[in-house]
Amino acid sequence: AKNGLSVGKNENYRSSQYDADDPDIISDFSGRGGTSSNGRIKPDLVTTATALISTFSRGEWDYNVVNGIPVPHPDYIMDVDEYTAPLGDGFPDYRYMGTSGSASMAAGLYLMTREYLREIEGIANPPSELTKAMLINGNDKMSEELYVYPGYDQGWGRPNMKNSLFPDAPTTVQYDTNTFATTGSWTPAFTTNIVSGDVPLKVSLVWKDITGVALARDLDLRITAPSGDI
Repeated sequence: AKNGLSVGKNENYRSSQYDADDPDIISDFSGRGGTSSNGRIKPDLVTTATALISTFSRGEWDYNVVNGIPVPHPDYIMDVDEYTAPLGDGFPDYRYMGTSGSASMAAGLYLMTREYLREIEGIANPPSELTKAMLINGNDKMSEELYVYPGYDQGWGRPNMKNSLFPDAPTTVQYDTNTFATTGSWTPAFTTNIVSGDVPLKVSLVWKDITGVALARDLDLRITAPSGDI
């Protein structure tokens, strides 16, 4: 899955629920990296997948009825912690956990980023590598006492869509894309002035590789200061 978006799982912040008291902690059953070759970092990011509130479809809820009262079918209650009906419609939401929750959340955030590039930036068909770069560039670091950044536990952290798309001034988001066939170098078409140490520079390089376990397109990111230091 070199070109895919690999997702780990962090805790929610609903302290009354199991495994959900600190969003800066990786859940104990999250998948960890790395990869089988070249030391590539996976996962790419982590999203919340404990104590999630979702819905029960009407079909699932109505499937098993006892004395005229809908009862959760046994097949569906294994991960359910608590049932409520906040909307007063008789059909409950439920709190659950699992990597399927983190994957769907990451997919939704990815699509939001792609929609931003289409609707706001005017890119008709945003390349997947640009969408991925925008998404991970705004990530927040997890606990620095527990996890290396970037690293095989958190990847590049947990998404922060405000940082990725609408950061507070004077922070800006700039990007560029390019293609080249085999070897060579490329310099982005924009320049960035670092005016304060309070607004750190964060650069993400993302590209698509060809099929295969080994890393075929081994790119390096070089940032050169005005002094010439790399």
